[in-house]
Amino acid sequence: MKSKFANGPSLKDFLDQSDMSFEELPESEKLQKGDTRLRLPRWLKTDIPTGGSYAKITKELRSLQLHTVCEQARCPNIGECWGGGLDNIATATIM
Repeated sequence: MKSKFANGPSLKDFLDQSDMSFEELPESEKLQKGDTRLRLPRWLKTDIPTGGSYAKITKELRSLQLHTVCEQARCPNIGECWGGGLDNIATATIM
């Protein structure tokens, strides 16, 4: 197994490929004067969780002094799971 890795392609092989192209960042995502870090691209942003199911689950968990894996991991999809879908079924993993 070690010999396969030793004889395989290197990082240099990938970087030397001529067909690689990198897209220029849109102006809105570039580092602006006074900023200390780049802004997240639009495709990586999620909406702030809201809605009746989300609020209800949060309130019930706090009253029972329970916490979820979703909250502890700061999952960006928590609003989708806790908000429920058309059938109003919400999911949560309780610790």
